[in-house]
Amino acid sequence: MASEANAQYYTMPEMDSIALRLPNDITVYTPAGCNKTDVKLLIGGIEQTALQDDDNNYTTSRYTIVVDTAGAYEMLIKCRDKIILRKRIYTKNIPIPKVNFAGKYNGKLPSSVVSKQIGLYCDTTNSYLGYKVSSFTLIKIDNDSKKTIVFNEGDMFNEKALNAVNTAVRGDLFFLRKIMVSCDADKTPRQTNDISIAVE
Repeated sequence: MASEANAQYYTMPEMDSIALRLPNDITVYTPAGCNKTDVKLLIGGIEQTALQDDDNNYTTSRYTIVVDTAGAYEMLIKCRDKIILRKRIYTKNIPIPKVNFAGKYNGKLPSSVVSKQIGLYCDTTNSYLGYKVSSFTLIKIDNDSKKTIVFNEGDMFNEKALNAVNTAVRGDLFFLRKIMVSCDADKTPRQTNDISIAVE
């Protein structure tokens, strides 16, 4: 936990860590005896650029920081050439949301439910980030062992995937593999859970 002494100089969502590859908002408070224009924030030795702010706000400077490489970083707050605060912060991975099919990750579903599905959905974990499914592979093995494999881009089923799901009957098996998710703040697709559904 950050000390109360540190808290008087800055605030951020988690005082000792920053989310990897996602925007991190940091507010720096102008130290006593220092002008706002003299305040500098450095992360890993790199001076950060403050966001455009209300010119009449002399007490704080706001920053949005994105770090792409995992590790520990030295954070410095300076007034002119004087170091006001020196501390070490660490990167933290944001949990990738799980994806569900009709509310399930694995198990059995009636054909009446399976046949009405139109896509895959991310759980509400970190829903403020707006994660969505970017691609996946659907494998259907019907009750006479015929296999259908469909690659799908996006979270909504394409025509082939929709046909495979709409024609589901008791005894069919569905496997959803290589499910990739991404969001506006982290556009790099990341693989999440697999899904296995037996139709009953």
